[in-house]
Amino acid sequence: MNASLFSTINGWAGNRLADDLMIFAAKYLLFLAFVAFVVAAARAYRRRGLSVLAGSGVTLALAFGFGLVAAALHTERRPFQSHHVRLLIMHAPGQSFPSDHATAAFALALAALVFLSRPVGAALLAAAALIGFARVYCGVHYPGDIFGSFLISLLALPFGWLAHNRDTWKTSARSRDDAAPPRLNAPGRTRAGRHHPAHRLPPSTRHPGDRLDRRAPESQAGGGKLAVC
Repeated sequence: MNASLFSTINGWAGNRLADDLMIFAAKYLLFLAFVAFVVAAARAYRRRGLSVLAGSGVTLALAFGFGLVAAALHTERRPFQSHHVRLLIMHAPGQSFPSDHATAAFALALAALVFLSRPVGAALLAAAALIGFARVYCGVHYPGDIFGSFLISLLALPFGWLAHNRDTWKTSARSRDDAAPPRLNAPGRTRAGRHHPAHRLPPSTRHPGDRLDRRAPESQAGGGKLAVC
């Protein structure tokens, strides 16, 4: 099914205008998508802070890493190495699954859709689909390679969401701590909740005659007893 669907799409090649459009999409549209993503990321960062960059960055990095793992687990030669195709762009033989162009395009689109801007993300998602289709149209990838790239990018998205939320939680907690008014202790109580002995003066501040005054009655009483004796 993968090979037959490839033959059908690649068989549509031959119209000069359509071929030129597909060649441009297959080779250069990814760079325009990247520029649009950077602009959207800069605007989102100014409005919402570092969390949007954390989520987007983790999504892109993991999509690239998952693509390397998928290529190691599933080896597949390019269509023009095994079939007679209409090859519209020159490409070296090698690993076909997954498509690096499609993986990057779908990762940019999904990250923008979730973390940056829905309109930009929707536009980039349409561009990613066009890039994937064009890679098949030009004869350098199977449709399964493009679908695998989409799944890889989708698999990386939850990890980006976790990174985005983790940074958001830290920022929110820090903002709440900064905005909270200082807590004042009740009079006569310390932070531990114990009564502060405010009525007791430190020894250094007591009057030297206080102790003598308290013992004065005892001295008088003693003096009275001596007088009776």
